[in-house]
Amino acid sequence: MGSLNLSSESVSHEMSAQSSHLNIHVIPEDTEKISRSSFALNEDLKAVDFPSSLKKISDKAFLSCRGLKQVDLSKCEKLETIEESAFKNCTKLKEIDLSNCINLEEIGDKAFYGCTSLESITFPDSLESIGWAAFAECTSLESITFPDSLESIGRVAFSGCTSLESITFPDSLESIGGNTFCDCTSLKKIDLSNCINLEEIGEKAFYGCTSLETVIFPSSLKTIRKSAFECTGLIEIVIPDTVENVEYRAFRNIETLEKATIGRSVKEGNWIFQDTPNLKELTFRSEVAIFTGAAHLTKVTFADTVKELGVGTVAKCEELEEIIIPDSITKIDDEAFEECTKLKEIVFPSALQKLGWLGTDLAKLKKLDFSKVTKLKVIPEGFIGDNTPKLKEIALPIGVTTIEENIGGENLKRLFLPPTIQEVENLHQFNIDIYCFSPAIEELEPIAEDIDEEEKAIRLYVLPEYLESYKAQREAERINEKFLIIDVIPEEYRYFYDK
Repeated sequence: MGSLNLSSESVSHEMSAQSSHLNIHVIPEDTEKISRSSFALNEDLKAVDFPSSLKKISDKAFLSCRGLKQVDLSKCEKLETIEESAFKNCTKLKEIDLSNCINLEEIGDKAFYGCTSLESITFPDSLESIGWAAFAECTSLESITFPDSLESIGRVAFSGCTSLESITFPDSLESIGGNTFCDCTSLKKIDLSNCINLEEIGEKAFYGCTSLETVIFPSSLKTIRKSAFECTGLIEIVIPDTVENVEYRAFRNIETLEKATIGRSVKEGNWIFQDTPNLKELTFRSEVAIFTGAAHLTKVTFADTVKELGVGTVAKCEELEEIIIPDSITKIDDEAFEECTKLKEIVFPSALQKLGWLGTDLAKLKKLDFSKVTKLKVIPEGFIGDNTPKLKEIALPIGVTTIEENIGGENLKRLFLPPTIQEVENLHQFNIDIYCFSPAIEELEPIAEDIDEEEKAIRLYVLPEYLESYKAQREAERINEKFLIIDVIPEEYRYFYDK
């Protein structure tokens, strides 16, 4: 074996130039540092034997040594740092064993980037962090076992490791950076259940892992960043109860996804299941059910931990025909059912206190069932939007005192008002029958405000004992009796509100 014998604390770039004709280098025993770019671009270099005195391998020290096949670090107990791009693009390097480097805490950015022949990497028990793109594009790497000392894996650290099939994560792991395992197309399973300190999975951390079928999250997890699992092969997802934030498109474009559960602590999230054509079943455990963008749902289940249907909860779910809202729900926000074009009936829960605008394009909606509701006070403006051709009748529950403007589509024919109603604003409705069981409404004029011809007349039916008082009120407010017809509620409708 040829050898290089120098007596200094630093192996310099000049040494690299002087010894470029050698294939194998034995670094002198007293060397503490391999200087920046010392062996860079040396394509004749085949193997390097590092001394026990070595503390630092500087940035770009062996950059693009495309003939380098072997490095012996077995004696390097004092090694503390492998800096940026130290072995970048060493395309014939097959194995890295750092197990005896017991003082190595950090592997720098791009340290082994593009080492396309690297099949095996053994980390020391001292390692705490792996830098940005440190092992990116190591396309022959098949498995990784991280040491228990590891706390963070940097962005893009193993991106493009297309042969990577197995990863063993340590209990000590606190964060996985953005794009860390992006495009690891052979990876099939991720088990993070023992990572009791892991709080965040970074943006696009597993993006494009098309073979990834299973992920098991830890109980410590709080945040799943944007597109973290976009374009993977996941079949079922269970987001744990500790997670508070699931960012935009976190699970987007997963054609294989069939079932998902959202944990009880999720407070933020939007379009997280966009473009998931086979996601048919979704279970909410979160206090606020968020809009997920899962447009092909056929079944939605709400646990009794859910108290609010957030803005657009099941919006654009055009295949959803039935939804069961549990009695734990106290609030339904705006557009909760927007464009649910197959939904035929909504049964509102008994605890409902606040109701938003339900949405437009509810083309098959026939019935709104308020029969269990006792705490709702206000029906909001724009309660039902346009395109509800099959919704002909609405019966509001006892307890409602106010109806704001535009209650429910131009095809509405019958509106039943409870005994508690006090105020009705402009309905923007024509040719409608209103059945009013209230002793009095503060003003009748807003009901008939836009009517200017008899063909648009509203018919207000009241209980017999209130007939004359309503007619007197109509006269006092100078409302044309041909535009607001007041009569007695027919017998067949007297059963409403009998309780």
